[in-house]
Formats: sequence, C-alpha cells, structure tokens
Amino acid sequence: METQQPFSSPFHGEVDRPEGETEGIVFCPRLRGKWLSVSETEGGRRRARRRSVKLRQSLTNAEMILWSRLRKRQMQGQHFRRQHPVGPFIADFACVALKLIIEVDGDTHGSEAERAYDARRTAYLEQRGWTVIRCFNVDVYTNLDGVLTRIGDVVHELCQHSMTDTSLRDAPFDPPSPSRRRAASPASGGRKS
Repeated sequence: METQQPFSSPFHGEVDRPEGETEGIVFCPRLRGKWLSVSETEGGRRRARRRSVKLRQSLTNAEMILWSRLRKRQMQGQHFRRQHPVGPFIADFACVALKLIIEVDGDTHGSEAERAYDARRTAYLEQRGWTVIRCFNVDVYTNLDGVLTRIGDVVHELCQHSMTDTSLRDAPFDPPSPSRRRAASPASGGRKS
C-alpha cells in the first residue's frame, strides 16, 4: 500500500498526496479529489495542443515522407494523427483507435542520455497501453517500403487483437445523458438546439 504525504491545496486545505513521482502532479477538486499530471489538466492540454500545432508546421523531411503514406487512411484504413499529444509527450504519429504510436528518430536521438530519455518515454507510453514503433530517418529515406511493411504488420496484428478482444464487445452500452447539448445539424442551419 502506498504511503501518502500531506499536501496543502488552495481548494481543500491539507489533503493526501500520493507518494512517489510527485513532480508535475496537481490536485483536481472538480474530479472528486483526483490527482492528475499537469498534462491532464485543462491548461496542460491547451499547452500541448498549441505545441503540437507548431510541431505540425515544422515536420522533418522524414516525417513528411512517412506522413504522405499514413494520411488519408492509407494504412489499412486506419486514421493516423501527426504530432498528437499523449500524456506529457507529443507522438510523431498516433493511431488512437489502435493505441499505436510511430516515432521517427533522427540525429537528435543518438547520445546515451537521449536514448535513455526515449526508453523512459516508451516505457511510460507502453504502461498506458500504447504500442510504440521506432524507426530512424535513414530508414525512411532508404527503406520506406520496409518501414511501411513493419507498420502494416503491427497495424494488422492490433486490428486482429481488437476484433478478438471481448472486453469492449461485451461491455454494456452507456447512452449519452440527455443533458448533453446536441451537435449542430445541417437542418438547423448550423445552430445548436
């Protein structure tokens, strides 16, 4: 059982804070006292979205080449996003439906410290159920078909796994609450009802 340390919150006075990795964790009283990483808060999500928009505008050449083959559902009909925020990180490419991340590593991933950081990042993502594929810029330039084959094999495997996974198929249906606002429809002239 985890021991807890008292923490003074501006919302509730002193509350129990989980021990361990406490850097970047904030108390969220709106979620019944749940502890969230900074990236899971609304401000953190906004910052991640702004950063991902900037990164989309400055893709590397290797990322542009790979994106040209992943976009528009060209990979077995799966939808990929580029520069997609996942927790405190921004993935080069992500297929959210399959929880698949593709990272394109260039020269900035060569030192011992950078490889250690990449290993921690991959471990973080895999602990949260994501599958991570790493490839190098050189591979995209010289062996694009091989990279696409590897990605295609993993996509196929994940699709097969998701079709045989009964945990989601047998889950009870939870209809949306009536208090949710309806989406704008073409018949209403784009107005929300």
